Amino acid sequence: MSAAACTVPVGTLIAAPFYIEWGQTIQAKVTAKNIVNFSPESDVGGTAIILTNPSAPVGLVTVPAITAATQVGLTWFPGFLDGGSPVIDYTVAYGVQSGSYSTTLQGILTTSYTVTGLTAGTTYKFKVLARNSYGVSIYSNEVIELAAQIPNKPFAPITLI
Repeated sequence: MSAAACTVPVGTLIAAPFYIEWGQTIQAKVTAKNIVNFSPESDVGGTAIILTNPSAPVGLVTVPAITAATQVGLTWFPGFLDGGSPVIDYTVAYGVQSGSYSTTLQGILTTSYTVTGLTAGTTYKFKVLARNSYGVSIYSNEVIELAAQIPNKPFAPITLI
């Protein structure tokens, strides 16, 4: 035989009897077999890191103290699994409530963000995804928020005689 290949599904490696965790490095050795017997094991080779997409961010909520007429504050938590590689950044997608997600803001390095430049009195929907060195998560839960603020304090009443 001049060449051989072997593919082991990740699902096999993370299940019994191996239980390899996301982010762990694995290495392989091989043996050959012919009619006589098995060869000695090869040197270690085929090093790989077990990676997958991160879990979706969780707990996306709006921040009332930041939300105003033309901006909405958002905060969330990282997903439960990073997929074996740290989360690099987040993407916020948003659009008007009755329409599609028309805008994405990429490269957000923290778990909070203030979306600015919104139209006062418009209701928006928001969702977030995470990215690691392997790929991207699915989107988080969706939140809906009216871009508005508390009205100014009215003048004191006066009596007319």
